[in-house]
Amino acid sequence: MHLNSAHFLCFALLSFLTESVSAHPAKVFSHHTPRARCVYFETNNDINSIVAIKIDGATGSLVAGSETETHTGGTGAVAFDAAGQPLAADTLVSQGAVARNAKGDMLFVVNAGDSSFSVLTVSEEDCTVLKPIAGPIAIPSGDFPVAITYSDKLKTACVAMSGARSGISCFKLTTKGGSLEVQALDSTPRPRPSYYPPQSTPPRGPSGTMSALSFDSSSSALYATIKGNPGATPPIPGTILRYPVDKDTNRVGGPETLQTFSPPNTAFIFGFDVVPGSHGGETIAFTDPIFGAGFLGIPDQLQSAGPQVPTGSGFIRTEIPNQVATCWSAFYAPTQTLWVADGARPVLVGLSVDSGAVVTQATMDGAGTTEGSLDLAADSNGGFVYSIGPAAVGGIVVNVWDIRGTAAQGVQRFRVTGTAANARSMGMVAV
Repeated sequence: MHLNSAHFLCFALLSFLTESVSAHPAKVFSHHTPRARCVYFETNNDINSIVAIKIDGATGSLVAGSETETHTGGTGAVAFDAAGQPLAADTLVSQGAVARNAKGDMLFVVNAGDSSFSVLTVSEEDCTVLKPIAGPIAIPSGDFPVAITYSDKLKTACVAMSGARSGISCFKLTTKGGSLEVQALDSTPRPRPSYYPPQSTPPRGPSGTMSALSFDSSSSALYATIKGNPGATPPIPGTILRYPVDKDTNRVGGPETLQTFSPPNTAFIFGFDVVPGSHGGETIAFTDPIFGAGFLGIPDQLQSAGPQVPTGSGFIRTEIPNQVATCWSAFYAPTQTLWVADGARPVLVGLSVDSGAVVTQATMDGAGTTEGSLDLAADSNGGFVYSIGPAAVGGIVVNVWDIRGTAAQGVQRFRVTGTAANARSMGMVAV
């Protein structure tokens, strides 16, 4: 089946607007570690799997023939568009369907079809060798998980769900006697704000679906994003959620602790990264396919919280020239750059997290003009970005971008072979 721009969710976003209005830096291994590096994504097929591909340590490119596929034990599923038709790509309408721990020896993956998640270990000898150690772990009273994150400090995994019983649920992970025990910390998910209408399972997107979630660098708060609906009456804003972590119990706060932020002139807040040490606290650097990217400062001491920007913060709204569907992001700490991918164009755009300005843009040679990316990961150890997306002729590709110089450069368009990966694939992690 041929894929064109209309198949991408972010094009569905634009179509939706026409009708109604007219996602992490994590610790990485040092250059002295003998461990090889890999990228990982999930197939999101009915029999869900993780695909691993080796990274060539000398060039940063992916190694042909190194692909492996490991079943998660769970099942994948596909979200619907606003008209109730199954999405052909961006099938979870999210960023961060796969996550990792800081050391890079544990992976977390959502199974949307059976409302669960799985945990897999990574072999020290071969990063393409994975072993499921927990799961599929059922999510109490939650439907259709789309994104997951993990805090080593809290030993806590949290999952965002977009189905009929949507919201966020968290789990405690404990290692005992060589085995991993997983305890549900919530009997029901933390719900979305009440101004979002009910969802279905599978959800109809893009409006009202969960986009991404992540802990901040100190694990003192959990953030998440939800897409708005500018065509509703009254319009529903895109929303950034913040749940403080209790310092005494090390647990993520419940619904009563929720702080919500809706920066002005935003609509479909999608992927994001939490950038520490900026704007008097930390910055939520996010994407919005209507215009490009935004940067919201969150002060160390929140002076107010509610449906608007917190008092004392700064907000920068960046319109990316010629962008069509900027939905996914990855923060690269060495250069303080937010890298963003467009779901409808084969480009990678770098923005300064300090000024919000576009500093560089690269195009992938050999890609079709509408072959975009549907998630990405920055590898701070090697200086590369890896993005995943469907190919127009079928199958899935991983684009490799060199970000070590002053300008980004597309260096490899890697077609994944030997696995069941297809246009349903989601998530991207580099270890």
